[in-house]
Amino acid sequence: MMAVSIVLDYHDSIDGPIPSFLGGGGGVNTVEWLDLGRSNLTGSIPENLGTLPNLRKLYLAGNQLVGPIPSSLGDIATLSDLSLAGNELSGAIPDSFGNLTLLRYLSLRDNKLSGAIPESLGNLVNLEELWLNANQIEGAIPASLGNMATARKVFLNNNCIEGTLPATLGNLSSLRILSLRHNRLTGTIPPELGRLSQLKTLYMEKNELEGNIPDTLANLASLKELNLLGNKFQGKAQTRNLLIGRLPNCVVYV
Repeated sequence: MMAVSIVLDYHDSIDGPIPSFLGGGGGVNTVEWLDLGRSNLTGSIPENLGTLPNLRKLYLAGNQLVGPIPSSLGDIATLSDLSLAGNELSGAIPDSFGNLTLLRYLSLRDNKLSGAIPESLGNLVNLEELWLNANQIEGAIPASLGNMATARKVFLNNNCIEGTLPATLGNLSSLRILSLRHNRLTGTIPPELGRLSQLKTLYMEKNELEGNIPDTLANLASLKELNLLGNKFQGKAQTRNLLIGRLPNCVVYV
């Protein structure tokens, strides 16, 4: 028998709690795309959403959902797109999200999430976009994020992230945008970031970074905007002149 793809799009047409019938069972098991974005949803995300075995895209962005993200969402091995952005979700990012190895798009921005970024997110080797910005995330950036070789956009800004930058970020050879602004990062910028040959935008302003800015940043030939303001760097004038001379098409803020 031929498999049938089902798309459930309740966009702008539902409010209140997420309907219980969407948690698997019966014909709902065949749903591949579930869009409940901007629907005035309230309450928490039910655990049984993780029982939809064929779901590829789940959009719950722009609602008023509260409470923790259920770890059961990490059981949906078929997921390629997951957006929970723009809610009031709290607690930690589930470690189980590292099981979503087909995931290409993950957006948890603009919530009240706390705790550290799970090391397991380094397992998301097919991820292209990671949006964790505008939360209350703490702890250090895990070195494992350097395994996300297909990542093009990484937004970790406007959090409470601390510690030093892992040199493994220099492994993200497909990266176009890296935003780390408005955190509590310390230490120096790893010279390995100079290997990000596709990088167009690098935001690191409003942290507590120090030391010398590595000359290797002048190797970022694709860079269009670099903002390092609001840190504790040394030799800024000399580095700024180097970067402007080597990167004439880049707007440099040092």
